Amino acid sequence: LSYIEAAAVPLVGLTVWQAYERAGVTDRIEGNVGKSILCHAGAGGVGSFAIQLGKAFGLKVYTTCSARNLEFVKSLGADYGIDYNKDKFEEVKSDYDYIIDTMGGDYELRSMKCIKSNGTYMNIMNSGWSTKWSTGKTDGISGVDSTFGSTIGFIYAAYRMTVQYLVGPYYKFLVVKPDGSMLSRLSKFIQTGKLKPKIDRVFPLEHIAKAHQYMQNGHARGKVIIAVDTKLIQQQAKI
Repeated sequence: LSYIEAAAVPLVGLTVWQAYERAGVTDRIEGNVGKSILCHAGAGGVGSFAIQLGKAFGLKVYTTCSARNLEFVKSLGADYGIDYNKDKFEEVKSDYDYIIDTMGGDYELRSMKCIKSNGTYMNIMNSGWSTKWSTGKTDGISGVDSTFGSTIGFIYAAYRMTVQYLVGPYYKFLVVKPDGSMLSRLSKFIQTGKLKPKIDRVFPLEHIAKAHQYMQNGHARGKVIIAVDTKLIQQQAKI
């Protein structure tokens, strides 16, 4: 890997691996044969890793994306791409074994409609939640607006995990943590060609504001990297 590609691995790699580990995906590779996973936003940084590791662990991978990214997600190994502007993912398939949600919002409740009763839903959004007090309904994660909102989110997540543990499906709420040994295991997948970080754009440090603006548009394909040394950008362009 180049330095730029290596920089794209730790955060998203650990996020996906820890989500899969909590769901039991990494413990039973042979037992994953025939099982399916829905990866939301498969063309993004986390989604692109979720697809590749899902295939590496023997799962049949479905993913949501825009029409322009259908071929891209298939090149990552996705078995089926769902154009979210054209089709409702909950109507494409109704019995996923696993769902990894990078979106939040109404994607959570919609995901519950198409997962097996003994399946596992993985929520990796560690931001705050927005609550509609007038109706008593939660419309999902929308960003940390206040400490109070974030607290409500974690309380709600704990409630959902308790309820789902009793009646299914299982609800896993993840906040990623550093883990050197896990990165070492990820490196083996990279060395064998089963995992490769996809770089959308590289911005020099002085253009970090533009990088944030680009990310906020929500259509990055793979990872967006900030390079402190501009020579690394030139090296990446030659790859």
